[in-house]
Amino acid sequence: MSRDVISTVIVMIAIFFSRVMGFIKIKVFSYYFGANIEADIFNYVLIFPII
Repeated sequence: MSRDVISTVIVMIAIFFSRVMGFIKIKVFSYYFGANIEADIFNYVLIFPII
């Protein structure tokens, strides 16, 4: 395999792992804090720097 293909596969795996970990983070956070205004504010604060 060429170096480009290996690099592409590594990046794909890293992105997939990142997405799965983000999903798990949301599920764990929702389990412990539920759906309330404090949880919404916390999520907005985490997302705001990305926007």
